[in-house]
Amino acid sequence: MTATTSFKEARLGKNSKSQGTGSKAELLFFEQAEKHGFEVMSPAYGSDTGIDFQVTSKTSSDPKKRRTYNVQVTSCTENDPGCYGDGTSPSWRVAKPIEKIREDVDIIAILIRNYNSGEETNINTGIAGKQDIWFIIPREVYGDERMWKNYGRKTFNSNWCINIKKALLPPLDMAREAWALFRRPNINGKSSVNGFFSETD
Repeated sequence: MTATTSFKEARLGKNSKSQGTGSKAELLFFEQAEKHGFEVMSPAYGSDTGIDFQVTSKTSSDPKKRRTYNVQVTSCTENDPGCYGDGTSPSWRVAKPIEKIREDVDIIAILIRNYNSGEETNINTGIAGKQDIWFIIPREVYGDERMWKNYGRKTFNSNWCINIKKALLPPLDMAREAWALFRRPNINGKSSVNGFFSETD
């Protein structure tokens, strides 16, 4: 069986037929994006075209300098603790293969919701206790082979996992809470994509 390694063709008005990951993650994204000062537009309620939001930065009063990005939002599912292997707990599963992402999506926003590190400060966030963790990942970073290598299972597979208790590897270390990307131009260009990976990757 040949794996699909390309993004899904964008078709105007075409339903994505995605099972989705729930409206709660989308609501939380909307709230966070607005808190960061962005204008957020969403499609009509109940539509499912594969683009959840269009986010526009407010970096200039000149409309020609404003930037708008198409975003797809997904949330992680915590793996059954009984299935944790040595050093993999807590592990969160991302069920978002490349073939389910439209080619005109600019950013994939992934949410780990209600992660609880207890009294221990998490190595990645510097926060103890219950917390939400966002990853803001440009499309071309999500499909980059260097990401596949660092996270074991390729993002064209049906799912892959994040161990939030260990120090994050590139590109997720750079993508964590990277809301500033919405203010930057050409986030899927070669130079920007390479910036998510160390020179040794």
